[in-house]
This record gives sequence, structure tokens and C-alpha cells, in this order.
Amino acid sequence: LTPTVSQAIPSFGSASGETIVQLAGSHFINDGRLSCRFGNVDVRAVRFISSQLILCRTPKQAPGVVMVTVSNNAQNFTARSDVTFEYTDLLFFHLKPYLGPISGNTSVTIESETPIPEASQNMIRCRFGNLEVIGQYIDKNHLLCMSPAVITPGEVTL
Repeated sequence: LTPTVSQAIPSFGSASGETIVQLAGSHFINDGRLSCRFGNVDVRAVRFISSQLILCRTPKQAPGVVMVTVSNNAQNFTARSDVTFEYTDLLFFHLKPYLGPISGNTSVTIESETPIPEASQNMIRCRFGNLEVIGQYIDKNHLLCMSPAVITPGEVTL
């Protein structure tokens, strides 16, 4: 039977690749040749979970939307799929405010120069140094994160 893809989670990621995508579908076979195709670029599946679920790592691609298909033998891919993956080239360039107290609880607005996919609404995470918090999608160019409390003052990457 030919494998089919019914869903990709997440359905977007960086144009630089390396996003782990969960592909749901049917007729996947646990074989070393199990492959995913993003647009015209083929990659081996990272992990077979079941005949209905696999993990793939996206290859590097130009920003845009591509079709996602699967092959059990790295040769015969599904001819067509309604499942797509959007490659984005997000560029964050403003943090407001850029400082806050060590007690945390500071609302930090992150502004993006490029549109943030609306599909990301339930997946926003912000990492302040080693601490990760759930973020909030405001609109196509803004995210909001609450800074966590820390013990020692200092600069952290976000």
C-alpha cells in the first residue's frame, strides 16, 4: 500500500531546516528507506513511531510553502498530498522592554520583521537563557512572553 500523509505538526519552520516534524498518515513501514519529501528535497525519516506516525527533519529550503509526501522505499513517493509545510525566514529585531527585574513577570513584546505563521499560535515558546516559558501570539508581527524570575542579575539571550 502507498503511504499517505494527513497532517504535519508543526506545519511551518525555519528556512534553514532542522525542524522536527511529526507526520500523521497511514501505511508507513518501519524500514531504513522510509523517507519524507519536502517539496523536491528527500530526507530519511528520523524515527518510525507507528504505521500512522513518523518523525522527519526538514531540509534547508527557500521560504515558501511546499507539499509533503512520504515513501516507504525512498523511491515511490505519494503522487499528491494536501499536506504542506511553510518555510519561514523569521527575523526578530525588537524586544520591548529589553531589561527587567530579577523577580520576573515582565511582559516582553517581541517584534518580527517578517510575518509569524498564524499556525504557530499554540506553539510559541520563549527561552530566557536556560528557562523556557509559554509565549503568546499577538498578531503576524508580535509575540508576548513573561520573563521568569532568576536568582542572579545579568544578561540572557532570548
